[in-house]
Amino acid sequence: MRATFEKTARFRFHPGFILLYVALFSLWFAQRFPGLLLLPCPIKSAFSIPCIACGSGRSLSALLNLEFYNALIASPLFVLILLISILIVLAALQQLIFGLRLSLKIPESTIRFGRYSFILALIANYFWLLLMKI
Repeated sequence: MRATFEKTARFRFHPGFILLYVALFSLWFAQRFPGLLLLPCPIKSAFSIPCIACGSGRSLSALLNLEFYNALIASPLFVLILLISILIVLAALQQLIFGLRLSLKIPESTIRFGRYSFILALIANYFWLLLMKI
């Protein structure tokens, strides 16, 4: 894998801009309507089994209260995805501020490994949710 920085227009589209907007809106929404984060999962309510995202609301609520252990217990995959999203947002802010875009040259075998790892993480997270009876 090779990482390079390319000079680019500061306002050129970057996925991190969307993530940043969603994060800011979510923080505002969570502060304005804190009870909505803890609504029961509709899939779990209907079928009595957790969905892949079950526990994400509790995890976000715990993170906002700086309870990192409880956030990790509620939904480990959500915390991992949140950390990756923060890195993407930081890359977008770097482009916005300095005009440098991070370019990654990733071999196909690494991309394939990443896909399989993500699928395995989804399955492991689902079994975690079943085991913890979330």
